[in-house]
Amino acid sequence: PSRHSLWIGTPSMHSDIRHRMSSKRSGSFHDLRKTIKTFILSSQTNKQFITCCVLTSFLWCICSTLLWLYGRHRPCELSSPLILGTYEGPRWLNAKQTLDRRVIAENKWLSLSQHTVQVKEELVIDDWLWIDTANQINVMVTTVDSNGEELFVIFEQTKYGYEGMSYAVVGGHIDPSDNDNGLKAAQRELMEEMGMQSDHWIEFGAFRTDVNRGAGFCHTFLARKAVQSKKLNKYEDETEEMRIKYVTLSQLMEYYRQGKFLEAKWSNTVGLSIMYILENTKLSSALHK
Repeated sequence: PSRHSLWIGTPSMHSDIRHRMSSKRSGSFHDLRKTIKTFILSSQTNKQFITCCVLTSFLWCICSTLLWLYGRHRPCELSSPLILGTYEGPRWLNAKQTLDRRVIAENKWLSLSQHTVQVKEELVIDDWLWIDTANQINVMVTTVDSNGEELFVIFEQTKYGYEGMSYAVVGGHIDPSDNDNGLKAAQRELMEEMGMQSDHWIEFGAFRTDVNRGAGFCHTFLARKAVQSKKLNKYEDETEEMRIKYVTLSQLMEYYRQGKFLEAKWSNTVGLSIMYILENTKLSSALHK
């Protein structure tokens, strides 16, 4: 046949060809194994060389595995922090436990950082996330109405962190201009939010907002017998709705029992104020009338 024609043999011929090709590959592989075996056994130097190669490969596999595991479990390290604004508030450092801290992200309101914390002598946690914010104030306010009755002044308002409405007290941040003075900040916020001022202040203390994640301290006050010194046109801003409400001690205690102050700081301020009023004033007598 010509070189361009298709040659079609018999099935037995095809089988014979496949058998010869398979035998040839098998023979070649057998010859290769024989050559390698002869090379390894030909001298002590070759044996040592091959042994060294095998051990090196084994050690490399172990090292690669350990590096992979270490990479999986080490904390995430950002090449540079995400800075969306300049944070000027306090930054927490526990002198006995904080070994290191790195800023992850921050804006003008807060700073998120990664702390390395020595919890115990034998235990160090290097991915402890911590939030620094400006310290805050909360103020429970009372005022005296035209009948001489002391009433509590609260807000009914919305907030991003919960759905619907909640009762609330005066609150805000301690600004740099307040020089870390909680009372000064509380007096300023009372004027800004209610247009009121008081000469009777009781301070309950500063409380950490979240003991494991930070978020600043809240300085808590009761401002009694506040008077209106500035008329406000509205009690809200662009982020929330606020309505002022005047309630009696019994009404306040009922709202408190029902859990209608939806932020923990507000609830703490209300509870401390109720305890103070019951223990130190004559308002509690009105509850039994």
